[in-house]
Amino acid sequence: MTQTIEKKMEVIVETKLETEINQSLAIIQNPEDKMMLLSKYKAYFDQLKAYEDTADSIIVNDVTDTEAMKIAGTARKELVKVRTGADKLRKELKANSLNYGRGVDAVYNVIETKTKAIEETLREKEEFKKRIKEAERAEKIRFRHQTLLQNGIDPELYNIELGTDEQFEHLVKTSIIARDAEKARLEAEEKAKIEAERIAKETEEKARIEREENEKKIREENEKLRLEAQEREKVITAEREAREVEAKKEREAQEEILRKERAEREKIEAELQAKKEEERQAELNKKINLEMLSRSEDKEKILNLSSQLKAISFFELKSGYANTLQSKIQQNITAMILCLDNYKEN
Repeated sequence: MTQTIEKKMEVIVETKLETEINQSLAIIQNPEDKMMLLSKYKAYFDQLKAYEDTADSIIVNDVTDTEAMKIAGTARKELVKVRTGADKLRKELKANSLNYGRGVDAVYNVIETKTKAIEETLREKEEFKKRIKEAERAEKIRFRHQTLLQNGIDPELYNIELGTDEQFEHLVKTSIIARDAEKARLEAEEKAKIEAERIAKETEEKARIEREENEKKIREENEKLRLEAQEREKVITAEREAREVEAKKEREAQEEILRKERAEREKIEAELQAKKEEERQAELNKKINLEMLSRSEDKEKILNLSSQLKAISFFELKSGYANTLQSKIQQNITAMILCLDNYKEN
């Protein structure tokens, strides 16, 4: 039974993919599972072989082979459906078991690898013209970039990809003319700047010499004025000192007169103050004597009042209220007697 299944497998996998397919199925131990898996994918193997032959038969060597490019594009798009169909089958088969899923993945990986390789071959043939144009575009950009640099022109200032070759040549020529004109302008400006700096330097030197000569004259004039001022200051100082001596004498004489007048005035004021003090003291003594006399008379009266208060006799009362009232009266009289006695002693 096993030999029969293996023979059937050999019939199914009869292409150059046999080795890769068998290696991918090595993980599956059950021959029946291998047979079932191969039968499921047989249609995709057949299509893969057909498209592999198609890819090999398409020849694209020139940008004018547009029909071959179109056939390659169509075949590539159809081959994508083979791969996506196989992927869909892979997902369905993989759901059964882990090992079976690994086998499914392995088989699909063969198909995917092969289809992608064929797709890439077909894409290269399909996009042959596009690649040639891209290479030409890159070469044009490189050439124009290098040409601008060699002529001292910044390529970043222009979109060098645009425009025809004639337009680019015109751009280079006009840029060179503009560059040379700018160079000439800068050289002229530099020359004018150097000349202006020379004139400015000469003018500055001349001004410096004149300034130094003027400063020298000013210093000499200032020195002359300083000496004259010193002489004038000496005369003024001598005159001022003479005036100060005379003013000092006059001031001292005046001060002596004022001193004598002040002494006489102070003497008179002292005599008047002494007289006033004598009169004030006499008036004060008079007031004291009158006060002493008045106190003596009042003291006699106070003594009589104190004696009268002490002579007051109190009653023997029955009611509490009357006794309380009489007690307060006795306290007040006692306080009055004490106050009168203190006055008497003073």
